Amino acid sequence: MHANPRRVLQAYVSRQYSGNLPNLFEPGHGPLFAPYIIENSRFPEDWFARTTTCGQQCERCDYCTAVLAQVLTPAG
Repeated sequence: MHANPRRVLQAYVSRQYSGNLPNLFEPGHGPLFAPYIIENSRFPEDWFARTTTCGQQCERCDYCTAVLAQVLTPAG
């Protein structure tokens, strides 16, 4: 069971979460990118739609690299 199910449910119900995205995953995933966090609120609004319909031609595109630079922020 997740250590903070209320946080996960609140993010799901409100369809938004401001904080470290891995904190919503199964226990133990929050510190994966330490000393950085993946700031969920910094993802572009069309990120999911764009990355699920792009054809995964990653070697020809730098979109995900640019988004990672946007969402990966120093912790604290």
